[in-house]
Amino acid sequence: MIKRYWNLFIFITFLQVYSFNWHLVCIDTVRGSGAYGTDIEVDGSGYPHIIYKEIYDLGLIYCHWDGSQWIYEAVQESLGVKIKGTSGSISLELDGLGYPHIGNTGGPAYIWKDSVGWHREAGIDPGTHDIDWVSLRLDSKGYPHMAYNDKYYDGVYDNYAVKYCYKDEVGWHVQLIASYSNTTANGGYGVSLVLDSLDLPHIIYSWGDYDPALTIGYAYKDTSGIWHKEYFDYDYTGYYWAHYPNVEIDDSGRVVVVYGFGSADIDLRWGYRDSSGWHCEYVDTVGRPGQELGMFLKEGIWPYIVGETFGIGDSNWVYLHWQDSLGWHKERVDYIGSTSQLQTSIGIVIDRYGYIHISYRRSLEGSDDDRMWYATTNGLIGVEEEFKKQGIDVPSVVCGSVLRLRVPEGIERIRMYDIAGREVEWMSVDSERVFMDVSSLTSGVYFLRLSGRIYRVTIIR
Repeated sequence: MIKRYWNLFIFITFLQVYSFNWHLVCIDTVRGSGAYGTDIEVDGSGYPHIIYKEIYDLGLIYCHWDGSQWIYEAVQESLGVKIKGTSGSISLELDGLGYPHIGNTGGPAYIWKDSVGWHREAGIDPGTHDIDWVSLRLDSKGYPHMAYNDKYYDGVYDNYAVKYCYKDEVGWHVQLIASYSNTTANGGYGVSLVLDSLDLPHIIYSWGDYDPALTIGYAYKDTSGIWHKEYFDYDYTGYYWAHYPNVEIDDSGRVVVVYGFGSADIDLRWGYRDSSGWHCEYVDTVGRPGQELGMFLKEGIWPYIVGETFGIGDSNWVYLHWQDSLGWHKERVDYIGSTSQLQTSIGIVIDRYGYIHISYRRSLEGSDDDRMWYATTNGLIGVEEEFKKQGIDVPSVVCGSVLRLRVPEGIERIRMYDIAGREVEWMSVDSERVFMDVSSLTSGVYFLRLSGRIYRVTIIR
């Protein structure tokens, strides 16, 4: 396979452009929160609604910002049933009244809230065994549609299937999209669903390394109710398979996809399907950037992709890649440690005001020490009050050689990193007021780490 390095060169031209002022907050400090998937949506006011799972007691959590505070609901307590899940994905949609609708593993399960309270329908497909990935959409009438994968081992073969179910006035309907059996394949690396303007389903799914000619699949239903299947972006030269696929339909009617591509080194690829077929290209190949992906189309056109990049300078980051009329850009959102990995889905949405909202978990220096985090470019949501409660005051711009900070009691050390994730300054702290000498640093963007959060500081000479 020939990688299109000329596209990568154009991309690198914009590699260090920092366009957003990120505000980061840990929305759940319970150990194990966010470990089994997350998703995010925004309501008409631009307020975030987030779902995630906890490993231990509380199970599925739904939280939202009401304009002044975070409101949390343990969904299983409301339903009176234990809601378990595996690593992979859960899926959230808001209806026209702002109520949450959730696609969850477990049969699959459809969970929703209305003016009465929480409701759950499980075991929708009695033929399922073990579901890792589920993707939910609501149609124009408010009915749920879900795509999901099913897998089981029969003693000889690993069996994988991609399925689709939907509800209408009659009830639930389940359809098999594709399936295979194999003794050595690694399959089921994600499935994603979108509905077009006629409420017809379009599904992107990963086949794993079952067959390099079937790297990533696309299935859609036409107006006659007939399913069509295609496979694209295959690699006959080696076992390169797709990871974490996401699909949307842009305002021109093109099917837009993003996915990780590879085996050990998982690159980030993006593409679209128009009347002439599929067009795919590399977005990024540095640091395994094709992991734990989420996508949103800004203004119905421009792809904004969030994911994890790790192995760069012994540091792992949540990254945002986005495209505009100038090309592709890349920006770090949050530093998640030197040894941790997200290992689960990430949610991204852009509200009508243009603010970006991201939900993700951080596994700080340990695979079982998970916390649920939220990043946004809107500093008025949930974050500023949290900073004030902690007594932290960090200037966003420093003109001169001294960085003046206010930090809460208990902070013992401050570390500063450059945009490559390298530590460039540190100092011990023994008082609330801190004066850090930054005279040795050149003009540019740097990051301070305080109380588990990252603060961006621009130094101007």
